[in-house]
Amino acid sequence: MKNSTLLIQPLSLAEAQKKRENQHTYTGCIILTHDHRILLQLRDAGFKKFASCISAFGGCIEEDETPEQTICRELNEELGAKVAASELVFISAYTEAVTHFTDVIYGYFWHDKHNTITGCFEGSPLYCSSAQEALKQPDLMDDVRWLLEQCQEQKLIRERLAHSVTPSSLQPIERVITDIHSIEKFSTHRLIARRIESMDLELLAEMDSHPMVMATLGGVKTREETEARLAWNLKQWEDNSHGLWLFFLKETGKFIGRASLRRMIVDDKDELELGYALMPDFWGKGFATEMAQACIEIAFDYLDYENIACFTALTNAPSRRVMEKLGFQYEKNCMHANTPHVLYRLCNPKKNLSKTE
Repeated sequence: MKNSTLLIQPLSLAEAQKKRENQHTYTGCIILTHDHRILLQLRDAGFKKFASCISAFGGCIEEDETPEQTICRELNEELGAKVAASELVFISAYTEAVTHFTDVIYGYFWHDKHNTITGCFEGSPLYCSSAQEALKQPDLMDDVRWLLEQCQEQKLIRERLAHSVTPSSLQPIERVITDIHSIEKFSTHRLIARRIESMDLELLAEMDSHPMVMATLGGVKTREETEARLAWNLKQWEDNSHGLWLFFLKETGKFIGRASLRRMIVDDKDELELGYALMPDFWGKGFATEMAQACIEIAFDYLDYENIACFTALTNAPSRRVMEKLGFQYEKNCMHANTPHVLYRLCNPKKNLSKTE
């Protein structure tokens, strides 16, 4: 592996083989880094620190792959394991203090000396805005604590990670709306958006039935559930004069996804919530950011809202990267649909400016 971001050197092959011969069980740790590298460390079960790593290898997330699929592919290719993504529960200890890009995932699993997965361990997710904050957590796992301490000592934590992110530390996002006659229909640099209509059931059903799209959105929906969601979204427009938009490519007219500004109860509070979802063919091309930024401009410039909430599943790293790129700040963890989520918020800069004048 090239000059890896692992903070330790593996033992020699001879030493590793000797440990394999003397031990029947090893534990392992998979790390998904902010630059989409997959790193796997194997370590002797009797130790609690990464320093006992006996081997290491890495890989990258392939196009249209989920982190779960990547991890399974790495396990199967490199370890000779035979594990399906649906069979692997890999998230165990979670911290954002190293990269702050919300996608550092630690997954612990057990395998025997033949590298056959025999079990895994799930821990409690943890969000921290800095390494210092993480190190104060009493329940921080020993090896995660050791890793953060090593990062600090070796000055591997970026300067922005040592402090909470503030709007002034973020680069301004370029405005994306290029043409707008009303908030019901507008254009961005690459997209055309229009409000949802009753005729759009098939487009919604296409997204709601796609396993990859719905993996972090509560799972695939039945036709009846999609019909109910359509009715609810239409009522949002009736009640609030805004709601869900469908987005299409300017060049071809192809449907790519949806984004919305809706009133929702989030963690027992009435919020203006930003939501977005893309068809998999358009992932990784900046479209989610473009759709979300257009909604932000409408919320602040045309609807004059003070702030926008945005929440996603705790493990949905791509969505959280979009939020952070747009300037949203982490606010708290919360539960939604019986699943751990994180809530972010973006304040209208014009409103905040007027309050300080």
